[in-house]
Amino acid sequence: MMTDKNEKRRIEELTRHIFCQYFAHADMQPLLDHLAQDVSWLGAGKDMKADGYGEVSARFERAREQLVPTKLSRDECRVRPLTHDLWLAQFTCFLETYSSYRMILNAHERGVIIYRRSAPGAAVDWEITYLHASIAYDKLKEGEMFALTESTRNYRRVHEVHDEVVPDPYKEELYHTVRRNFEQQPEPYRQLLLSLTMFRSFTVRQAGFLCDNRLSCEEITALFNSSSFLPFDYKKGTYSFHPLFKTLLRNAFSALPQEVQSALLAKAAAWSLANGEPSDALGFACRARNNELMLQAVSKGGLRALFDFSADRVTSLLHHLAPEDRARHLGACQLMILYIVQSTGLATAASERESLTTSLPRDYRLTPQEWAAFWVLKGISAVPDLKAMLPYFRRARSICELQQAKIPRDFFEGVTRAVAGQLFLYYRGPGQLQDNVRDLCEIYDCCSAIMEGVDAASWKQVLLGEAAYITGALDPSYDLMARLSLIGYQNDDEREQAAISLSILPRILLFKGRVQEFSAWTDYYNVLKREINSPVWKMDLDIVADFISALLELPTDQMEQTLEKYLKQSTYPSLRPSWRSTRHRLVLKLNRDATLDLTGPTPIPSATAFSSQMNRMYDNIALVIACGRLGQQEKGMSLFKTILDEAALDGAIMPVVEHASLLKPFLDELDGDPLYQSVVTQIRQYRLIQVRHAQEVILTPREKNIVAGVQEGQTNKQIAADLYLAEVTVKKILSTIYKKYEVTNRSQLQAALRDNNGGRSAD
Repeated sequence: MMTDKNEKRRIEELTRHIFCQYFAHADMQPLLDHLAQDVSWLGAGKDMKADGYGEVSARFERAREQLVPTKLSRDECRVRPLTHDLWLAQFTCFLETYSSYRMILNAHERGVIIYRRSAPGAAVDWEITYLHASIAYDKLKEGEMFALTESTRNYRRVHEVHDEVVPDPYKEELYHTVRRNFEQQPEPYRQLLLSLTMFRSFTVRQAGFLCDNRLSCEEITALFNSSSFLPFDYKKGTYSFHPLFKTLLRNAFSALPQEVQSALLAKAAAWSLANGEPSDALGFACRARNNELMLQAVSKGGLRALFDFSADRVTSLLHHLAPEDRARHLGACQLMILYIVQSTGLATAASERESLTTSLPRDYRLTPQEWAAFWVLKGISAVPDLKAMLPYFRRARSICELQQAKIPRDFFEGVTRAVAGQLFLYYRGPGQLQDNVRDLCEIYDCCSAIMEGVDAASWKQVLLGEAAYITGALDPSYDLMARLSLIGYQNDDEREQAAISLSILPRILLFKGRVQEFSAWTDYYNVLKREINSPVWKMDLDIVADFISALLELPTDQMEQTLEKYLKQSTYPSLRPSWRSTRHRLVLKLNRDATLDLTGPTPIPSATAFSSQMNRMYDNIALVIACGRLGQQEKGMSLFKTILDEAALDGAIMPVVEHASLLKPFLDELDGDPLYQSVVTQIRQYRLIQVRHAQEVILTPREKNIVAGVQEGQTNKQIAADLYLAEVTVKKILSTIYKKYEVTNRSQLQAALRDNNGGRSAD
């Protein structure tokens, strides 16, 4: 009896050793060492059977490359004798692959071995005469002894596919796997995962902060790396959740008590605040209903922290603040009002400003910065009426200069309103250009004294360059603005001034015939859009790009799609006039004149309207052109004369010059009119070249070589000889090039090449 117990223990230990080495360490040698010469094997897959040591060992050797180490758990071994020299061993366990092998497999393993006592003097005491090992998994491919294909495919589903494109059967299977993975984790780690679910991605250091360092960085790293559902981005050094894992965690988070949720959200807000993410911090703080953290986020992030919130939401947050919170964080409250000014009507903003002032405790004493901010808010509420703005800005300037105080630069956006072309906002009416420029220069001087990071000299330079362009002084305008479009912006002043420059310089370049330089403007635009922080400036930069494209480039299919965007209304009130003018320009370019509003001309803007004389000129020019195309010549001519009369008061001829080709019938009719002969002659001194969109014509290297030959005047035969091609091949490639340039013959191609300076090579 004692001998049987010893044999049982030894065979149980041997069985565990064989299976653990095989699955946990991917080492099949102990198994091979114990195979008998007459062994029979039955596997899990179809046709997985073999007899004899040679055939069975060969099958396992061929599968050696498929084997990877796995986590082995819940193992159980049962052993019983069949005879004195034959023993039956049964082994079961749960297998889970490591994520580092880029596989996901969770399956039960079942194994049956019959041992036979070896002959005396053999290398091992017991040899395997029968082996049956099968993974309880129905996804084995032919020739596989390990579910290699399916485990690799599972990994791709987790790490490379979005949740919404995972088929439902796989999604359900993965969800259960994710849930099992989560439920098996220790409690502190589960709590940590719940707090991390609020972030798109996260680091080990961030996780340590959220769990109050109850887990060490080494422990967190080990836990993260052992999970198949936390993919790691090696470029960014961050982890993220598989979508199904995130769904599970969010459901678990929402089931937590409200006070626990608030505590975790406040912790997330504190992390975001400390790591320069004020917008995220504000979102977490609002969800946690933590006014202190919310106001700290606004103070630190300024307008940037608020951009993801609607004006109504910000107004509601402001209303729910206690008087002591407002007093303790008055600067943050003033920034919130500034944001409301940017996004809503002026009456609403003025009401909120007055409400904030009256809600402060009676004994509260304003700091110089808070006094200056209130005066600036009053001035901003008068935009774009420069005469009404100036007294408030002068008052704020005197406070700041006397007390040597400054307020955040965010308030300057209340002046510029992110309009790329300040005269599109502040040129208020015919005959007022010089007065408006002078008053705006003084506003800039005040802002430089009041606000951090505002350079009045450079802003005045931009303004004078803009005014020079409007009046046709192209060389002075170019000299004043050319440096502003250069890449390498150091601050917000330079980025915003570059946006204004990009609204002017491309036009000057094409008036001067400098097509090659013009082709680079889209590169400057793309770089600048990446660098600009304000979403309002980004939106206006897009408006500028679309306007320039509609004004200077030949029609494309892309313009049709762009026009669809402009059929909706802009979000920001200050951008709506430019939005409308761009829509009109696209309509003209695409010959969709019937969609223009022909009820009447745009009137002179009121003192409080964001529409300017510039917008008015562009809109009325569009109306004149539409009248001409629709046979309403008399109505169009009457309005055109009004446009010319008003332009003459300030010398603001360039809006007309830019549309001279479309206004040709009206200009021809006025050619002999003594009242307008002088201005017509002046307009015709300028010639605006229209070009094909630089990115519309993309050539392969071979097409580029053929284009070069065409530009040099070579024949097809000469081009073929130079490029070692058949002449018929050159003809075939040329036909493709004709389609790209939308031409039908060689002479048209040469003309297009002269206008467009060739094509861009395909990468």
